[in-house]
Amino acid sequence: MKGLSMAIPLDATLKTLDLADEEVRTKVIEKFIDEHGQRLFNLIYWKTGNYEDAKDLTAEVIFKIYKALPKFRGDANLYTWAYRIAINHVNRFLLKRSLLKFVSFEDMKREPECLDARQDTDDSGLSEAVRQAVSKLPQKYRDVVVLFYFENCKYEEIAQILGISVGTVKSRLNRARSKLSKLLEGVIK
Repeated sequence: MKGLSMAIPLDATLKTLDLADEEVRTKVIEKFIDEHGQRLFNLIYWKTGNYEDAKDLTAEVIFKIYKALPKFRGDANLYTWAYRIAINHVNRFLLKRSLLKFVSFEDMKREPECLDARQDTDDSGLSEAVRQAVSKLPQKYRDVVVLFYFENCKYEEIAQILGISVGTVKSRLNRARSKLSKLLEGVIK
């Protein structure tokens, strides 16, 4: 595909491409999936707590990103822009299911095969306790915790993804840490 080398970072080439061209969009999406597909799935899985829902929603989000690519202006990097689409889509899904306040971890018994080394811990009880504690956080705190600790996003990226200020990100992260400390009081010694 002319104009899109797999060796060049995706964001570096986007402004020079005709994103209205379906063939170009297809190549961009393929490269996006290679670079960010796993992180996108993990984010959705953490927000929904359900493996099957996360698979379905990831496919829906990728299709939404594909359709929206011609509108991409390049104000943010593609990853940040796409994650904003993902969070909005998942939040709408959760609202429809009346799960916005808390995620049910009954459905998280089955671990996805594709979650990375963060899952490979000897202390699975602690890992499960942390997951359950995160699930009990209000949505606005859970979002920043998942993006910061599990997706390794920087404050600025989180602010762009969630459409809030960096100060608000830091404030929510501090409040989330405080709430998590209380929730994990008896678990972590």
